[in-house]
Amino acid sequence: MATVTKKTTEHADATITSNAPTTAAKKPEAKSAKSKHDGGETAFMFAGAARDQYETLLSAFNENAEEFQGRAREAFDASRESFETARAHLQDAGAEMMDAARQEMTDAVDFASEISRAKSVGEALEIQRDYWTRLFEGRMERTRSMAQASVEAMRETAEPIQRSMRAGFGDQGFAGMSAFFPFAKK
Repeated sequence: MATVTKKTTEHADATITSNAPTTAAKKPEAKSAKSKHDGGETAFMFAGAARDQYETLLSAFNENAEEFQGRAREAFDASRESFETARAHLQDAGAEMMDAARQEMTDAVDFASEISRAKSVGEALEIQRDYWTRLFEGRMERTRSMAQASVEAMRETAEPIQRSMRAGFGDQGFAGMSAFFPFAKK
């Protein structure tokens, strides 16, 4: 304890020099009753303006959130409708492919039966040529019909989404849609 007291004493005796100018401390002036009253009014006005801004912001946010929610529901419904259309077309395409496979198997069995009954090599070659011609023409016809069905399916699948986009972006919809998806137009 004695050392602490001694250090404190030594420090109290030391002189501190500073080059900073010294100024006298100003005494705060007493506020008048009127200035105190003006500060209270200003605080209430500020609080009222802040409350008005908050309410305006909140109502704008709520309106935008409701509009966004409505558009999100429309987009979801359009997507669901689009997927249902695509599913229906895929089921039709699958059924058509199964019918084509069944028909080709029937034709192959008929071909094997006919070629086994051929009486000469020339007749066998004629039967084989007819079979391959029918097979090729049948596949080409199915390819054309599948391509047309695919275009129609894409057109019908894109329609709900385009309706949703037209609702969101106006009558023009997404202007670049026709450039990227020419099948969307008839």
